[in-house]
Amino acid sequence: YFIYDWNCTKDAVKNNYDIIYHAGYQSSAISLFFFNKKSNSIFVTNMDGLEWKRSKWSFPVKLLTLLMEKIAVKYSDYLISDNIGIQNYFLKKYEIKSEHISYGANYSDSFDEEILDKYSLTKNNYFFVLARFEPENNIECIINGVILSETTTPLILIGNKNTRYGMYLTNKFSKYRNIKFFKSVYKKKELDSLRFFSKIYFHGHSVGGTNPSLLEAMACKCKIIAHDNEFNKSVLKEHSKYFKNTKDISKHILNFDEKNAIKNAEKLIEIIKTKYSWDKIINIHDDF
Repeated sequence: YFIYDWNCTKDAVKNNYDIIYHAGYQSSAISLFFFNKKSNSIFVTNMDGLEWKRSKWSFPVKLLTLLMEKIAVKYSDYLISDNIGIQNYFLKKYEIKSEHISYGANYSDSFDEEILDKYSLTKNNYFFVLARFEPENNIECIINGVILSETTTPLILIGNKNTRYGMYLTNKFSKYRNIKFFKSVYKKKELDSLRFFSKIYFHGHSVGGTNPSLLEAMACKCKIIAHDNEFNKSVLKEHSKYFKNTKDISKHILNFDEKNAIKNAEKLIEIIKTKYSWDKIINIHDDF
């Protein structure tokens, strides 16, 4: 990745583009350090999430990633934060202002119930998780909460099962018949349908900014229960239930109010249309 970003930045500088936009800093910070002062281009960096907090990294990698963050902050001409929580982080830690420009999503209204047959599911009768299988996405907490609730409703988890953590999860919970792991799915209509027909959509991401999968779930009218953190709350506001631990998950399942959840889902659709539509996000980039 370092070499790839280095070569891309070197080529962009050679072509003397007006703006060079880096989506993330972890592997591009060295390029920023080396090329910014040698170029007339304006360097803009979208800082993404708090990459150095990701538990998959070893301690030395976390330190290196934090160093890359500091370099990107210092040598970028402009910073973009995709979430108010990220914006606040850079203001507090580095006393530097960044422009808040989120990811986007478009409202979906095309869903195919027949797709559920592929997974032996019935509509509104399964829980759904779509995420990378990483510890900071709180997948184990969600699974344990479902088990603690003693529900027979299946929990469907879609992600890359072949990572070390993915294999750990599948092995640990293999004896539970209602905990079902499936490999990654890349067909949007299939994913949208799985989201839309779910009873509850659990979103456990905790160290990123505005997560694209959260916006896509909102756009599919999902009834969302999300991890309790500044990033998720800045997007979902009061239109979601939140969890901090396994007991919270179990409580939300046992006390699930479908009528209220549907009302919240409708509110989230309005948030997508008014704040996170791709047309709006593109226009914000143009104005920036």
